[in-house]
This record gives sequence, C-alpha cells and structure tokens, in this order.
Amino acid sequence: MEDRLQQFLDRHDVLYGVICRDPTSIDIEQIAQVGYHIVWIDLEHAPLGWDRVAELCQLIRLAGMVPQVRVMEVTRGQVQNALDCGAQMVTLPQTATGDQARQLVQLGKFPPVGRRGVACTVAGIGYTFGDDPLGKLADVNATTHLMVQIENDEGLENLDDILSVEAVDLVTAGPADWAVTLGVFGASAKPQVGPRVEKVFTAAVKAGKTVATVMTDPQLAARHVDLGARIVFVGVDTILKRRAFGDALKAFTG
Repeated sequence: MEDRLQQFLDRHDVLYGVICRDPTSIDIEQIAQVGYHIVWIDLEHAPLGWDRVAELCQLIRLAGMVPQVRVMEVTRGQVQNALDCGAQMVTLPQTATGDQARQLVQLGKFPPVGRRGVACTVAGIGYTFGDDPLGKLADVNATTHLMVQIENDEGLENLDDILSVEAVDLVTAGPADWAVTLGVFGASAKPQVGPRVEKVFTAAVKAGKTVATVMTDPQLAARHVDLGARIVFVGVDTILKRRAFGDALKAFTG
C-alpha cells in the first residue's frame, strides 16, 4: 500500500488541503489540478452517505491526493466504514481524553495494534490480501494515519495522555468549537483560543506528531507553520465557492 501522505511530507515542508462538505467529481479534479495534497471529507457537518464517501475517496486517490475523512464519533460504524471506503487519514473531532484516542486506534488499526475488522473486498485494503495476508495488514496499518482534533479545555487538560497514544500520529485543533465553549466567537475569540491552540501544537510537535492547522488567515497559518505545523487546510469548499460566486458577481455589478 502506498503511503502517499508520508511521500508528500518527505518532499514538501508544508502540505495544503481543503475541507469538502459538498464536493463534485469536477471539484476533486480541479482541486488536484491547482496543487492541493489532501482532501478532507467532512462527515461531521455534511449529509454524505457511505457510497458517496467511497466514490470520493477513490476519486481523490486517482487524482494523486490523500483522502481524509472526519468521522462523527469514535464508533466502529464510523471509523471502519471510513477506512474501508479508502480513507488514508481519519480524524476524530472533539477528542477530549486519552481513552478516546486509544479507542480510535482500536477501531482504526488491524491486530496486533488494534482490532479493526478484516475484509479483503474493500477499497481500504486494495481489494485483495495478495500472497502475504499478514504482511498486507501490516502495510495497511503503516499507511493508515489517525488524527485527533482538540476542541475544548478538557482536551487540553488531557493533552499529555492523548499525545501518549503512539498510533495516533496527527493532531489538529478546532478553534471555532473551542471558542463557543468559552462563550466567545470571531475576532473576540482570538485572545483566548489562540494561546490554547498554540499550546496544543507546541506539545504535539514535541511529542513527534504531525500537526495540521485549519486556518483561513494566511498570517495565522504562517504562525502555526513556524510552530511546526506541516499541513494547512485553507478553507471549506462551500465557503470558497460562495466567495468565488460573489467575487464574480461584484466584478460586474460593482
């Protein structure tokens, strides 16, 4: 199994991705054409069925990018389906405890690391065990990347325990959700949320994790890259398309 994420990380200082909640096949093709590395399929905030997730993961892989799926919760029905559909990265939102991170590993990795169910008829294993089934499962484990998303003070308080989970190799944060838990939002949230996110990223880099930031502000994204972030998600497809539609109209209407 090809570890495209690691190949990209070996070749580039920073990878770029986009979050997709309503993607078409043309969107995926154009996202690849302009140079993105990762497509984040967002099941937490989008009504996408598993058949569509499977199609999108294959399109993303065929376009030369890495398919990432953010599941809704740490359950077998979410994590295993995402991986069987062909996701190479799975993100767990609202990760607040080490036990949740360990459960993600149990559901996301084959034995002996976890207890992911085994099938040779799914995209996530390439539809075949080949001549060495145990070697194939080990390969899939090595090329499956698990990400936790810290989005509240409980997650920050338990950060050391979360980061101690070895098979979780990626970390990100959720500034918007974090802000709401603190009773703030927008620009007024930055003084409270910003330092918390930076604590997460600094600790994650120290623990040897790959850090991803979801940041539409290029200056703040650059700050996170300076802290050690290797992946930048620049925005959400629905927002980006709305902005493009608005800009096109303003060019004619002023």
